[in-house]
Amino acid sequence: MRLVLSPSRLTAFSTCGVLIVTAFAYFGGVHGTFLLDDYGTLPPLGQWGEIDTYAKLKEYVLGGFAGPTGRPVALFSFALNAQTWPVEPVGFLVTNILVHLINATLLFAVVYRVSKLAGHANALVLSSVAACIWMVHPMHVSTVLYVVQRMAMLEVTFNLLTLLAYFSFRSSIVGGGGVSRAVLGFMGVGFFALLAVGSKETAILIPLQLLLIEMLLRWTGERIVNKPFLVTKWVIIYIPTLVVTFYLGEKWLHYFVTGESHQVREFTVAERQLTQFRVVGDYLGMFFIPKLQTSGVFHDAYPISKSLFSPVSTLIWLVAHSLLIVGAVIFRKRFAVVCFGVLWFYINHVLESTVIQLELKFEHRNYLPSIGLCVVLAWVVCCIPMREQARNVVIGAVLMLLMVVLYLRASLWGNPAIAAEVWVKENPNSYRALEHAARIFSHSSNGEQRAREYLQKAVHLSGNDPVVELKLYNYMCTTAELRPSDLESLVERFPKAPMNWQVGELFGSLLHKVYAGECSAVSESAYISLLQSALKNRRYRSTRIRLQLWDSLASANLLFGEKDKAVFMFLNELNYSRTPLGVIMKQAILLASHGELVAARTHLKRALAAQNNKKTESDYLITQAEEIVLNIERELYDENE
Repeated sequence: MRLVLSPSRLTAFSTCGVLIVTAFAYFGGVHGTFLLDDYGTLPPLGQWGEIDTYAKLKEYVLGGFAGPTGRPVALFSFALNAQTWPVEPVGFLVTNILVHLINATLLFAVVYRVSKLAGHANALVLSSVAACIWMVHPMHVSTVLYVVQRMAMLEVTFNLLTLLAYFSFRSSIVGGGGVSRAVLGFMGVGFFALLAVGSKETAILIPLQLLLIEMLLRWTGERIVNKPFLVTKWVIIYIPTLVVTFYLGEKWLHYFVTGESHQVREFTVAERQLTQFRVVGDYLGMFFIPKLQTSGVFHDAYPISKSLFSPVSTLIWLVAHSLLIVGAVIFRKRFAVVCFGVLWFYINHVLESTVIQLELKFEHRNYLPSIGLCVVLAWVVCCIPMREQARNVVIGAVLMLLMVVLYLRASLWGNPAIAAEVWVKENPNSYRALEHAARIFSHSSNGEQRAREYLQKAVHLSGNDPVVELKLYNYMCTTAELRPSDLESLVERFPKAPMNWQVGELFGSLLHKVYAGECSAVSESAYISLLQSALKNRRYRSTRIRLQLWDSLASANLLFGEKDKAVFMFLNELNYSRTPLGVIMKQAILLASHGELVAARTHLKRALAAQNNKKTESDYLITQAEEIVLNIERELYDENE
């Protein structure tokens, strides 16, 4: 008896097969390592010990600073993997892989609904091919296997759920599916959109996505006169779209009319915008011609466009993008699905690839926009006239090629030592890649010399950036040599050093090594001199860096025996209403551990009094601070007995 599968079941089985193969390919990379922004977002997981109470969970989830919203949804997901931080990233990466596979499933459902509404004759195959291409595309390795980019991944999860809720609402209110179902769909749109924004702020582009979907349906001939639906479109789509457009327009006007440039970047707003024409062009090249290996997440050496002709590729890509967008608009009715995919790609780059002063380039920014390109590619292989067998061969060949590249790239990420060397070779001008390689080899047996060589190269490539140079002495404390002339040069250069958000953590880490006698390269006096010169840097003003440096200076005085000076700094030079309570708690504990119990109690009581006047911290932190005060008072009582 011959088993014959229906086209729908065959498509389902094929998609599930790709899902399994994708999981297998990605699991080759689960033994990777933490990278870059992981060390900025994840350390609070261990700030208060194990997250074993609701109060600790709430403090971590609501205390984030990764973006304007704090991204609590993403932070909550990190808390689920907290038990393996900072030793092993496997749990984090396995969760990322599962989220990616869920996203691929949701993408299948969204593309199917869109193509079905647009009247596409073969919506099932189109949606399956688009989802499979997106799922196995190697461009997403630097998103899935980069722990902190779960923020971008969860934003896509809830973004797609928002679209599905919108389709449910739309079919109910237009097709007469019932008021209760329409209300539930409407509420789902708001709920999932809120979760998307709580994962990453790029979710503010959801209204533009919905507007594009409605435009696609108009291109394919749909005309709706349902008044309740037209009214709710203003609430869900038009008004939010106007708000987002106004926000971006206001930013553009502010930067270009006032000439103001963000102080933390080495490029102006105009230079960033010009450079993005080339960057987005690179993204297109990465998608359609994937390389076996890339430079990973290290793009700090990407050349900046100084004008339309410097380099000339800036102008070439500006023309190319313009032609693609204009062509999509002109041929929107004849090739509706293709035009939808092209515009989807550009719309979802409008936040991170325009005037907002983010870093120039990261592959993870394509996680959502590349859906549009996958739809275009799926349409090409599904709709160009050819025999069915030939079509299946083409689809299979495309997926197989992508799977092979995915497996090789993910396997590289799973071998940190080899990956570090490859990333240095792929991007030889990146001092961040060199720093990462140095960190990897500094923790390996017999790798200290290589780590030192990498850091020395990083110092040279950074233009003798004093922060990068100090990392050399931080990582290689026991073997690096710091001559008096080197110290004088560092002290002179630190007040004019470029912005680097790692400065505060770097000095804090170095302090512990100097105090423990583990850093022959930097003496106590040298450390104080370097810290005082860093505090003169104007770029650090009005940022958390200045507080971190000041805290390290006061703590250094205490640890190095200047207790009176340290106590004076803690009690007389701090703004209690602006300093986070958690920072003051650590300072009080440090004071108490060095015998300054009265100063520690006074320090914390002043901070708590400031909270009584204007509460800015959580109840959990306030309770913890009150308990520390009680413990200090018990010690004082015991001493006086």
